[in-house]
Amino acid sequence: MSQPQQTLPFPNSYQLKQVAAADAKSCFICYKFTPVVLITTAGGTPDFFYACKTHLSDTNFATIIHNEAHTKNLKQVEYLQGEITKVKGWIAEEEDSKKGSLKDYAWSKLTWSSKPLEEKPASSPESKDAKILKFRQNLGVLEAELKELNDKTLPASQKKNTYLLVAHIYRARLQQRLKKLETKKHYQSLHQEGFFPSAPSNKPV
Repeated sequence: MSQPQQTLPFPNSYQLKQVAAADAKSCFICYKFTPVVLITTAGGTPDFFYACKTHLSDTNFATIIHNEAHTKNLKQVEYLQGEITKVKGWIAEEEDSKKGSLKDYAWSKLTWSSKPLEEKPASSPESKDAKILKFRQNLGVLEAELKELNDKTLPASQKKNTYLLVAHIYRARLQQRLKKLETKKHYQSLHQEGFFPSAPSNKPV
């Protein structure tokens, strides 16, 4: 006959919280002080512990289940990083092209009078500068949007992610809870009446 399955005191499902720097405590893994807290999302008495941010992305510590908003923000970060790289490439191309056009433009100004009327001189360096300026303005907008995502939007949506601890970390949390319960039970039993033998009440003969 199979024995009934034992109910675990708390589930392996944690969410991220952050306390004030003054309330930081030592990390469960490396003992460095951190304001980051992981706390169970369901169950009776919650389990919580402090953990450095660097551990949260370590697959040997936990698996992250991204919520929909955070997944969308991560995709936006990836898109913006690609656009920034692209615009920086365009700026570099235009700046290289500008260096070459300085000579071409100077030569075309000298020879313009001898060319047919339908032909036009080479693009001026001024037009290159205007193009580069426009690219730099676009770059500034993209970088500002990326900074906003990284500084505010991502951290806010990250708090709604769920963290599933790897087996040995979760087991360590369960063992710590069991140890606390045993210590509490032992402490209570010490204060129960009759735990220690009472002093003899009979007077010595």
